[in-house]
Amino acid sequence: MSESELPEVPPETKDWTWVLHERCPQCSLEAGVLTLAEIPAVIRAQVQVWPVLLLRGDVRDRPEPQVWSPLEYAAHTRDVLRLFTDRLALILTEDEPTFGDWDPNEAALAGRYHELDPETVGGEILASAEALAAAVEAVPPESAGRRGLRSDGAPFTVTTLLQYLVHDLVHHLWDVSDDQVGAEPAASDGGDPLPEALQDTRPRAEVLQEAGAAEPALDGGTSGDEAPSPGVVAEQSEVSAGSPEVAAAQEPAPGAAGSASAEAPEAEVPEPPIQAFANRHRRVLGLLVAVICAVLAVAYVTVVPPTVTGTGVRAFLVRWTVPACWALIAGVALTWALSLRRQIINGLAYAAVACWVVYLVARLV
Repeated sequence: MSESELPEVPPETKDWTWVLHERCPQCSLEAGVLTLAEIPAVIRAQVQVWPVLLLRGDVRDRPEPQVWSPLEYAAHTRDVLRLFTDRLALILTEDEPTFGDWDPNEAALAGRYHELDPETVGGEILASAEALAAAVEAVPPESAGRRGLRSDGAPFTVTTLLQYLVHDLVHHLWDVSDDQVGAEPAASDGGDPLPEALQDTRPRAEVLQEAGAAEPALDGGTSGDEAPSPGVVAEQSEVSAGSPEVAAAQEPAPGAAGSASAEAPEAEVPEPPIQAFANRHRRVLGLLVAVICAVLAVAYVTVVPPTVTGTGVRAFLVRWTVPACWALIAGVALTWALSLRRQIINGLAYAAVACWVVYLVARLV
């Protein structure tokens, strides 16, 4: 069956950012406990099973007409790894960039996922995962809190962006596991949803060592041997229920695989509730403030009588700097609502402050 004859897969409409704060009831991953130091090893370990899965005889078969086949999920995983490599580079080089929209279904059609060679896709997954893992290892500890914004305004730090990526990797392996294809979401009861054939019960330290990374130090005296690694060589401390939480981990030296620095990164400061609310509703709030400020600017010109009469420079400045200030504040609100570059927003804000200072000086002279 050609790509054009396949039924269309319904678009994903869920907001999955909740997996950064809660355990996923389907794949059992608790992504929020991962530290930046652990993520490269998890990425490398997590993708090792794809070349094996792609040897299945039914790799091109869809379990349901509108559910991707294992080959399509594999190609999607490859493209997700490349996408997050690009987003990581963007968040490290720009101030609060806004990530462009990416439609997985359009990418599947354009990339003709169903017609790809499984062996080639398996190799591309490993290469893309290695490139991303190396890029994560090169992130300086002080950059872990740099922020980027999704097109809907949802904020991510470097760490939460990569935690989100790891959940994607784990969840898509759950999607193609024999025990879970077509199954209803399972309650998080402490069981590992992955089939026994894909489980790895070796100690966590051994799994990390095979993936090419040193065992991160855990606060609280938790031993690496106490946490077995479940499904698809993922770490038990992140995937299975009832696992100990990782409080802090050593950061690897930038660009060096298999090493960890002796200094643990600082814990991320949670976003204040008011700021979190504003970021979630930035478009509505920004447009509302922009309209109010624009109305004030027009009203100050057309309705409010001048407080200083005459035709001199002082009268001109007193008359026009206030509406100019309101207009610039409206511009700040509008550019913030549209998630434009921080430099543009800051430039308009500084211009508004300058107008207000000029007004105050003109009144006092």
